[in-house]
Amino acid sequence: MSTNKVNKLYCFVLLLLFSLPVYTQTNITGRVVDEKNNAPLEASLFFNNTTISTITNSNGEFHFDAIRMFNSELVIFSPGYELLVYKAIEKQIEGRRIIFKMQKKQGSTVARVVLATNDNNTMKTFFFQDLLGITEEAKTCKIVNKDAIYFESANIEKVLNVRADTPLVIMNNQFGYKINYYLEDGWYDDSAGTFYFTGYTRYEDMGVSKRNLKKREQYYYGSTLHFYRSMINRRGLVTSPGDPSAVAQAPALCPALRV
Repeated sequence: MSTNKVNKLYCFVLLLLFSLPVYTQTNITGRVVDEKNNAPLEASLFFNNTTISTITNSNGEFHFDAIRMFNSELVIFSPGYELLVYKAIEKQIEGRRIIFKMQKKQGSTVARVVLATNDNNTMKTFFFQDLLGITEEAKTCKIVNKDAIYFESANIEKVLNVRADTPLVIMNNQFGYKINYYLEDGWYDDSAGTFYFTGYTRYEDMGVSKRNLKKREQYYYGSTLHFYRSMINRRGLVTSPGDPSAVAQAPALCPALRV
């Protein structure tokens, strides 16, 4: 997911058009290593905008067992290394062992911008509003590690780069999800008064209560996601969040269904 367009994460709509029906299951195995010395790495691997994830063992090995193939990127994150994104195609990976070689992050030569406390808080507030949206539902989301965001000078006048070395952790208790947002790139254009950013999202189900399920269904039925999935499945607008054929690939930041 790399685009120059604004990538806003709304509290109940995130990349709805990326959801497609699932027809097959496959196994994915491999290792994550340093690109220069092939040393095994501790890494997290996940399919973008889903709850499907795993971690490597002490040998850098990972395994996805009988997962449904999605129209989604496989994202590999290891602290201190550049984020790696792989478009998994079933025919290319079935029965093969994939080796992901990670590149170490280069030390930044760009100075961090130290803003006055009030300015720093204001900038972060505007960024998080763009990230989550300004709906009533967005107000129920809590960003745990706001200090992970910082700003750097850019080579363009009136532009600041937005950075985060660790994923942003967002709690959405209304829908029962912990969301990890991996910021890939971002900047603020002061002349336009606008943030631009791209990134990848991993969901963790915090345990679903009846209230969570009710909220998910409430926002699912009649949504754009519901409409497109129903068209693809050719079932009319009857597909429910609990229907296995309608498993979401992109459950959305405040999603209506789980993966």
